[in-house]
Amino acid sequence: MFESKNLSLLVLIHGGPYLASLNRLELVWYNWASLAASEGWLVLEPNYRGSTGYGDQFLNEIRYGLLSRPGKDILYGVDRLIKDGIVDPHRLAVGGYSYGGFLTNWLITQTRRFNAALSGAG
Repeated sequence: MFESKNLSLLVLIHGGPYLASLNRLELVWYNWASLAASEGWLVLEPNYRGSTGYGDQFLNEIRYGLLSRPGKDILYGVDRLIKDGIVDPHRLAVGGYSYGGFLTNWLITQTRRFNAALSGAG
């Protein structure tokens, strides 16, 4: 069980959409996840519908909802962390690059819950 409560949350959305976030340390200059985590943020890197590694059906489920279906998956993850008391609903940020930036831009037009957004090449 996760014991920390009321953390700031950074949702990092991978590009693609046919890529996937992996549970590994990447030592590159643009690794926002490691930087945010080192400053005490909880980082959520969701593998939303359309990500690789979960089979063809999962990959193809964005066909008629290129933004709305992955967006719902991402918001579900955020909602769950809030419901469980792990993150502070008033300290939420979202960001991504390429398709992740595209999804970030869409998400901030659908909800006011994020206090900050980082979007690159979206």
